[in-house]
Amino acid sequence: MSKYRIVDLAADQRVHCFSEMIVGLRFHGELVIDPQQMPNGEGIQDFQALLRQAFDGPPLLRKSRQRRQQAPPPPPPPPPTFEHREPAGPRIVIFVRNQTRVLLNLREVVEACEEAGFRAQVVDAKQHTPLAAIHRAVASSDALLAVHGAAVTHFLFMRPPAALLQIVPIGLDWAADAFYGAPARRLGLEYVEYKVSAEESSLSDEYDRRSPVLADPSAVAGRGWWEMKKVYMDKQNVRVNVSRFSATLQRVYRHVCALHLHACVRVHDVHASV
Repeated sequence: MSKYRIVDLAADQRVHCFSEMIVGLRFHGELVIDPQQMPNGEGIQDFQALLRQAFDGPPLLRKSRQRRQQAPPPPPPPPPTFEHREPAGPRIVIFVRNQTRVLLNLREVVEACEEAGFRAQVVDAKQHTPLAAIHRAVASSDALLAVHGAAVTHFLFMRPPAALLQIVPIGLDWAADAFYGAPARRLGLEYVEYKVSAEESSLSDEYDRRSPVLADPSAVAGRGWWEMKKVYMDKQNVRVNVSRFSATLQRVYRHVCALHLHACVRVHDVHASV
């Protein structure tokens, strides 16, 4: 509501002067909430808590700041178990793209994830897929894997310090980090990039290796957003080199295993004692 008369800019051609104007929402940055700009100091963790409340139905939402200040001491760790069986490995959720920036060798990537030690869950989200189902899959995962695109936004469902692994096609380095990498790090996630080489991009089938499209993406980006989008976002698919990609998977696997180091040590001790 405003005490001023509504201005219909479509019909009113006059020049209007104001000492200050806010048009739309304040912009804090890509996928970030700056507590210093919020009336009550809320941050991105509060937004995550709101998501969990909406999808999981936990108790009344409290500000993450208050939770950090008033949180009770953690309970003592449970006594170690010595069952003679292989433990379930950490779980990685893989998002599928079907139109642009498609992961052409998805099956091989899934197998590589499993060989690295992950339990792989492929999510092929459709327009009718319940968001609550996606939230359940991602929030309980140890890692998320996706080619650069809107699906990477689902990292907001993850619980730090889980890992986000983004496959970055040629020409999208800046967008990948600005839109998803930096926000993921602010959230407390372990962020890992796998940058696609020319040989792994479908653009190598259309352009010579000496073409600026492959050799100098910044030159193409200099022509403007729409040219960059047309070439690198709308016309590019990816076929990763599994041998090269496996090294990145191992880095992510070591990180998520470190989160469960106590259990891993116990399992190792059990096997050593058998």
